Amino acid sequence: MRSDVRYLKARGLDLQQVAGAIPISGAYDIPDYHKALKRGDPELGEAHIRAVFGDSREQWLHASPTEFLTQSSVPMLVVVEEQAGFQRYARRLAKAAKKAERSNIRLLDAKGRTHSNVLLMMSGRHDDEVRNEIVAFMRAS
Repeated sequence: MRSDVRYLKARGLDLQQVAGAIPISGAYDIPDYHKALKRGDPELGEAHIRAVFGDSREQWLHASPTEFLTQSSVPMLVVVEEQAGFQRYARRLAKAAKKAERSNIRLLDAKGRTHSNVLLMMSGRHDDEVRNEIVAFMRAS
């Protein structure tokens, strides 16, 4: 999902080589994610964000896909489970996509899924709506 081209350039690649992205269960605006975590569990909010994304707001912004939407036209299918936090993060991404005039970012509601089982439910042999949407997105990209 990240469109910061520095990571691609470090590998001799560019955005034209990325056909699409399928982020699943993510936080896309790290300062907002930090704020939400701190409200629920201040110690976890500080420890988790700093351990994963660094100590400064600048590092958090650098790790936020919402900050790079205008630099990319890569289509995205964003899988969003039902948990309130992930719904919040997806709404933040949708708002940023609208502001960046990105019409090729689609949110897919993964009804009945949680952060723990969103992938597990796609991996069975039964017909799965979310998996079918992902396959269709991949074939179209």
